[in-house]
Amino acid sequence: MKTYNAYDIFSEFYDEFIQKNCPDLHNKYFKLVNETLDKYNLKPNSILDCTCGTGILAKKLKDEGWNVQGLDINSNMLKKAREKGLEVFTGDIRNFDLKQKYDFIFSFDSLGHIAAKEDLIKTFKNISHHLNEGGIFIFDGGTKSKALTMINNTYTFDSDKYSFIWKNYKINDRIQVEINIDIKPNNEMPIKVVEKFELCGHDVNEIEEALKETDLTINFITTDPLVKTGSFVCCCRK
Repeated sequence: MKTYNAYDIFSEFYDEFIQKNCPDLHNKYFKLVNETLDKYNLKPNSILDCTCGTGILAKKLKDEGWNVQGLDINSNMLKKAREKGLEVFTGDIRNFDLKQKYDFIFSFDSLGHIAAKEDLIKTFKNISHHLNEGGIFIFDGGTKSKALTMINNTYTFDSDKYSFIWKNYKINDRIQVEINIDIKPNNEMPIKVVEKFELCGHDVNEIEEALKETDLTINFITTDPLVKTGSFVCCCRK
């Protein structure tokens, strides 16, 4: 029997799902990146989106003339990014090694997958390792109180090929996500795929403490209405 990975399937309609459920998300991230570049008068020769997914944001930046590469842990997501003409690499944000350095690195809508403090520190140290001196790293996240507001949220998508439900539940102080996907083969019984994983919030003091273990200096860290109240954006310099 074939084994299915939910995110492998999700990659097939991820862009359409985002357009339906969060149509302005990547436009807001695009604006944030450009505002950061302007604020610090940056003209980076190399940019890395280190949680690029299907490459929606990286493609926007490439179309503006920036030299952008992408990284993601899911090879099927990266397949979609390559179809957009992007140069991308497979890797885990905590321990990837691209053997090159960048002037500007960003990671959005991904920190919730990293729960343990030691993994946060590993992540920040690894990103610092990939930054040139004076380089900038910017990322966002959600506080623990924000995470609680997302309990029982449901997101859906339906097409001729797939039915998709993303449901958030509470488990201790974290969110348990349950993904249900029905694959609809032609003239065959639907194939059901169910996958569960946890997401967590991070309070600003946790981020500050983890960054103290690195050689990154915080330029700013602030609550920001980028997604919802309770989100924060952090910008660091090496």
